Amino acid sequence: MEGNLPVENNMSPQDVTVPVTTNKTENKQSSLCENKNLHNVIEPSVDELDNSYTPANVDQEFIQATKPFMNAVDTYKLWNRVLILIAYKKTKIEKPLCDVVVDAFKQSVFSKKLRKIRSTFEGYFYSVVYAGLVVEKRRECKHLFYDFLA
Repeated sequence: MEGNLPVENNMSPQDVTVPVTTNKTENKQSSLCENKNLHNVIEPSVDELDNSYTPANVDQEFIQATKPFMNAVDTYKLWNRVLILIAYKKTKIEKPLCDVVVDAFKQSVFSKKLRKIRSTFEGYFYSVVYAGLVVEKRRECKHLFYDFLA
């Protein structure tokens, strides 16, 4: 008959019930903490981007050639040099352009490793691409001229 004994309760009803509404200041503080955590995400810098981030207008063969040596930004800058050269010189070459450009890049890297470049790498690359385009244009136009030595 122990279940019939009166039990004394010294707790107030407010202590027993769970507060349904939360404090507005607690919500503000927790949301501010959550926003701070979102800003702690570290984005890679421009120099840390690899070649998978290069734009679609850059030729894939050129990207593969520059991948071991340059990041995405430098690859894009070199490709813009090629596009500037083509736009201003208006060379109409029948051969695929990327073969000439990749070959010029490889020559430029070789010269850089031998420390033969006295100016900037980009300027040297530009001049090698230009020389390669001139050679290709001469090869294409070779049949148009009469060979008086033969």
